[in-house]
Amino acid sequence: MRANWVLVLVKESAEQAMSIVGGDGKLPTSLDNLKAIDLPKDSLDFVSADESDVRVIEDWDEQMRQVLNTTWDGDVFLAPLRQRGEQIGLILASFPGEAQRKPRLLSGIAQHAAIAIANSKLMDQLRRASAMKSEFLATMSHELRTPLHVIMGYTEMLDDILVESEDPEVHQILRRLQQNEKSLTDLIEGTLDAHRLEAGRNVVKHMSFETKALFEQIKLDTRWLPRTPGVQVHWDLPEESVGMTSDPTKVKVVVKNLIGNALKFTKRGSVEVSARIHANTNRLEVIVSDSGPGIPEDEIPHIFDMFRQATPSASESALSGVGLGLFIVREFASQLGGTVTVNNNEQGGARFRIDLPLEIGPSQNANLLVA
Repeated sequence: MRANWVLVLVKESAEQAMSIVGGDGKLPTSLDNLKAIDLPKDSLDFVSADESDVRVIEDWDEQMRQVLNTTWDGDVFLAPLRQRGEQIGLILASFPGEAQRKPRLLSGIAQHAAIAIANSKLMDQLRRASAMKSEFLATMSHELRTPLHVIMGYTEMLDDILVESEDPEVHQILRRLQQNEKSLTDLIEGTLDAHRLEAGRNVVKHMSFETKALFEQIKLDTRWLPRTPGVQVHWDLPEESVGMTSDPTKVKVVVKNLIGNALKFTKRGSVEVSARIHANTNRLEVIVSDSGPGIPEDEIPHIFDMFRQATPSASESALSGVGLGLFIVREFASQLGGTVTVNNNEQGGARFRIDLPLEIGPSQNANLLVA
């Protein structure tokens, strides 16, 4: 039973009149023209009744008659679109002739249409919320950078002025300032990296460098990472240096984030960092182990998700950070053609393993920028 024409009307809120969002059949004008029509509220008085059943429209508003200025055989039926008891729109349809199955058929169509419209509205709300969140993160991070850089500049000036001071307390205060500056800088950069990843704007820079120089820089950068007093980082690095073609900045971020994460969870003992170059497979392996409490088995599948952190035990205080470090580790490792895995050590603590190719090519990542 094919309709002469059908129109779908939806209202965005309880205060707004309905607008035409879809239609088909022998319409008086194009659907785009119908969508552009601004229908005042009083033109839809005939649908304000509380009836929920499909019914024939007998009292047409004059403007609606002009909107639907077309010829048809048979009655025009109205089917309300409802979600949780609230009317969110309606369907108007004209069928040729008479048939008892018209109301039942239109009622079934209306139920499916109401679900589809509600889902569409929900997806639109989610997209807007996601866009607002991303914009907020990017703006906030950029705005925080300026005052932070000013603070860092003044701290460096104080360090230069007090370099000859023999008061150990003065130097300890400066070290604490620098450590917290570093933590805040990493947090801001991590937030920006997460935003770029979500937006698909995080480009891999294709560069050649030496592994030995890379690890020397990582060792230097991790000296000021926050840690419990007495916890040390032990390094087991290869003596030989080999050439690597990848994104050195992203490799450093991956390793530094894992070291920083290990130091955060290690209250006693040490963090072990080892690296191996596998010439037979042309890959670099980096392992970061800690002597912390380990990771609950049920949380291991989720620790690389955005804004997720392992739950501290009852004897531990809440941990700092917002849960972006491991998310960035996983995404950067994947962009570099590698993987990151994690398991708990038998003697306690967690063990993260990074596996990266010594050379990344266009076949491994589409967002390459050759330096």
